[in-house]
Amino acid sequence: EISACLVGSEMCIRDRNSGASIYLKAPHGLTTLHLAVKRGDLALSKLLIASDFENILVNEKSGAEGSALHIAIVRNDVQIIKLLIVSGASLHQTDNKGQTCIDLGLRSEDAKTSKLISDLIIRKTVTRPQFPSNVKSVSVTNLKRKRSIN
Repeated sequence: EISACLVGSEMCIRDRNSGASIYLKAPHGLTTLHLAVKRGDLALSKLLIASDFENILVNEKSGAEGSALHIAIVRNDVQIIKLLIVSGASLHQTDNKGQTCIDLGLRSEDAKTSKLISDLIIRKTVTRPQFPSNVKSVSVTNLKRKRSIN
């Protein structure tokens, strides 16, 4: 069985029996999933999430950039955003500046990213197929309040 791993600051795929861990972090606190998302590598992101039996990577925060979902939203990578949300990434997690993924998504200048986040909020909940969701609902009233403040 293969998995993704981090060697130095480089991402690689290793045989799971070799002892390589998908939970290693780069010097700046980036996980293997953070690095895959930064590179826009959807296939590797899927592999890492599928290999994460402890369900740690999806909501793990890096030192400076927040969660993998924060990174995907900043990159406007709609496919990876969807993958992370379906995999249980929290829209409410904050980065080191106190911004939630919702904040970043609604402020995005990319129409697809902001529409995706808006649609998720309007539906009020995000659920993972076949798994219980750990994403809370967001009221449309709070969304309107946030938009009028900004």
